[in-house]
Amino acid sequence: MRSEGRIDAFLNALGKEWKRQGVDLRFAQFMVNNGLSNLDALYQYEEAEIMEGNFPDIDQREYKMWGTYGKDGNQVLKHSPIMSMNTDHIEAILRDVKNGMKIDDSYVILFEKELRLRKLKKYKKEI
Repeated sequence: MRSEGRIDAFLNALGKEWKRQGVDLRFAQFMVNNGLSNLDALYQYEEAEIMEGNFPDIDQREYKMWGTYGKDGNQVLKHSPIMSMNTDHIEAILRDVKNGMKIDDSYVILFEKELRLRKLKKYKKEI
């Protein structure tokens, strides 16, 4: 039976081993390196799909990354989880999508979800 304590212990142990190996910090590669991913599959999954399949209880906003070169596009590429992005940046991306920029639909869904959750949190604070 799953218990929160056992899941936490497993994830902590997994995280320590991931950091210890440190060669390739992409989680999907870590899963493959340690035999935690199905290598016999005809289709090799993207990192987010591996996470969704193996850890469905973890919110995608925590691990799905978005890369940016900064507001002017001239900075070093920086990746951050969707839940760590600032609201103005998320809104700007969604505006660009409405104006024709193409991104994966799963990101649009997560960006919209993140904005809804932030509005809900703000509303709850006001009550």
